[in-house]
Amino acid sequence: MDKDEILTRLNAGADPLELEIEHWTLIGLGKDQNHDELNSPLCAIYHNKVPVDANYRKNACVGCPVFAKTGKQFCEGTPYEKYIDIEIFGTDEEKTKYVNEEIEFLKGLRIHHCLNCNRKTIRPGDDVCALPHCACVTTGSYLSREKLLFCVDALSQQEINHKLRNLNVGCIGWQETPIPY
Repeated sequence: MDKDEILTRLNAGADPLELEIEHWTLIGLGKDQNHDELNSPLCAIYHNKVPVDANYRKNACVGCPVFAKTGKQFCEGTPYEKYIDIEIFGTDEEKTKYVNEEIEFLKGLRIHHCLNCNRKTIRPGDDVCALPHCACVTTGSYLSREKLLFCVDALSQQEINHKLRNLNVGCIGWQETPIPY
């Protein structure tokens, strides 16, 4: 996925985080080599548009979900940084490992939606659930161990279990109070 395709898709309304996940998936499949900030959907929004001036260091990456999670600019402290370190002289196994870690890291930044009311909740890594009426139901590996959030204003445990059965997952845990991620 090159810079022009990224910009075209972003201008058409594509989600930058989902494009970033797709971009790294293509890198993992060997179908893309461009991984720098010029070819990153997230950087196209949160880095490349920042003027290079006296405030650049302060403003670069602000609003980026990676920055929101790590508190660090330029993807420092992420699997991307590890990938860059071994890119030239690393083994294929090392490259695959860090590409997969980057993909999982990015997937962890997705905004979760309540399956009952479809309201946005929080991104993983935030302190507490933004919707105090939501319960966290942790599911198994069927959904990559993501946390599914259910609005429990009007739902009983039985109704939630029914929703889980419809998704072909089993309820592993139940908690009625918001929990930190």
